[in-house]
Amino acid sequence: MVQMPNRPKRGLDLPSAMENWSDPKQYAKLVAVSGEAEPPSEGQAANYVREKAALKTYIALRMQVDRDFIGRLIDAELIGSGIPSDGSGRMPIDPSLWDVLEIDYELFEAVGPHHLFTNLEFFEPAVLPTNIRHVPGWLDDLRGLKGYNVFRYTEDYRNIWLNGMEFLLSDLWSKMVRILHTAYLKDGIGWRPGKRVLEEAGSAQSKMSDVLKSREDHEAIIKSDGKGRYCLAISLSQPSGGD
Repeated sequence: MVQMPNRPKRGLDLPSAMENWSDPKQYAKLVAVSGEAEPPSEGQAANYVREKAALKTYIALRMQVDRDFIGRLIDAELIGSGIPSDGSGRMPIDPSLWDVLEIDYELFEAVGPHHLFTNLEFFEPAVLPTNIRHVPGWLDDLRGLKGYNVFRYTEDYRNIWLNGMEFLLSDLWSKMVRILHTAYLKDGIGWRPGKRVLEEAGSAQSKMSDVLKSREDHEAIIKSDGKGRYCLAISLSQPSGGD
């Protein structure tokens, strides 16, 4: 299983994503030819590159960089997210939509038949930003296929899906998972003392290890560091020390 890095608050905006995930040599050439640290889009290039031959070279290279960027989105090496036109919250954009979506590099939008996403951001599948509140099934499946830990849950946490497996939880277990998931969302790691978890869950039990024994599959849901701390199996990062 792959160790998960801490989750950032948001993905990269469009200019930052282009710089971060474009071919470094091609991007550096765009900067050199345009004289701009943030290379202009194809449509704006003539406002910055005055010489005809240089402009032709710039536009050809910019088009190639743009095609490569869209290719990474289609291949799901990168995931785009945006605010859909219906005004609902930020959502990841299905990679298949990039066959018909076009990026507006001035407005930072993705536009296509029956689709409009504003305030575009981008991230790698391994690192899910915290401003993605809901993970759609296709992204859940993609992250699982790539070997990344995956976690989905119902509102009451009675049903959870973790690393491709479904679990039905009791009242106590659902409360413990909720507590550990909240801890994970706060710091991207989520290790917490077992006694504290039980207290917050309202359990009369004093030992987390005794509660875990109630399920043979407990290690697939909650991990122990052997020193009294526990976290969801979504995160395998080790704490700096135990209590």
